[in-house]
Amino acid sequence: AKYLGYDLPVHKLRYIVTGESFPENFRINLQNQAQVSPEKPFLYSFYGSADTGILGTESLASICLRKILYQNPVVASRLGFNNSIPDFFHFTPKDAFLETHEKGILVTEWQETPLFRYLLADKVSFYSWQDLKQKLISASANENICPQLLDVINNSSDYFPDIIALTGRTDTTIILLGGNFSQYLLEEIIKHEDLQHILTGIYYAQ
Repeated sequence: AKYLGYDLPVHKLRYIVTGESFPENFRINLQNQAQVSPEKPFLYSFYGSADTGILGTESLASICLRKILYQNPVVASRLGFNNSIPDFFHFTPKDAFLETHEKGILVTEWQETPLFRYLLADKVSFYSWQDLKQKLISASANENICPQLLDVINNSSDYFPDIIALTGRTDTTIILLGGNFSQYLLEEIIKHEDLQHILTGIYYAQ
């Protein structure tokens, strides 16, 4: 749009994304540019794969949960999130069984015979939505929490589907300050023309 000389109506735009885990500071910056308050619907993510289809969806409540934990490390620590804040997805499929595995999340589908099993290289944990909601409310007592975000949590249903908490990849992806950097993304950075005067194109990442 900038190249064509147009101004985007950022205050009107809303986003639904699949297959990407955006860092929270990127989401916040995008929402601030649009001048949308943090408790309003803005950017929703889906979780899944080409083989399994959609496994989870965000709700406004799960988004507000993530925002609260990102903005309040003390509360996050009380809930056991010390290293990075996961993306929280409500589990939606009726025809799949999920398990944690050392190499990632294992999805078993029983739509047909035989069973189909998919091993996705994503590191996840499972939580009861009702328990997570109540623990957050308890952990937030006497803390300086954004009241609008907390109101969304308090007013959300206890009967939302349970949570898939996605913390990153189990393959060669590097997790840095809560951001996931894949081999593809690293190569795009290394090859970027603006960096050619300082980067050789040869690198080792660990």
